[in-house]
Amino acid sequence: MSVTLADLTELLAESPAQVVPAEADSMFALDSLALTWMIHLIEERYGIAADPDDEALSGLTTVRAMHAHLCGLAMDRSDA
Repeated sequence: MSVTLADLTELLAESPAQVVPAEADSMFALDSLALTWMIHLIEERYGIAADPDDEALSGLTTVRAMHAHLCGLAMDRSDA
């Protein structure tokens, strides 16, 4: 199952931080609780192990960047 930009926007709106970016390229920030919650939901709902390393975390500042990261993980998983 793939994750869409709309799916991620909805998850962010449901998060403890209640982040609602105006657009896919709008910047947002998640605290550690909200990020942990998001990772859990992505794994639970979409079966994608989304535990980003520190380098990846620094780039996850927009919905589009998060979507690209998850798509990359899904591609890596399908290549294995």
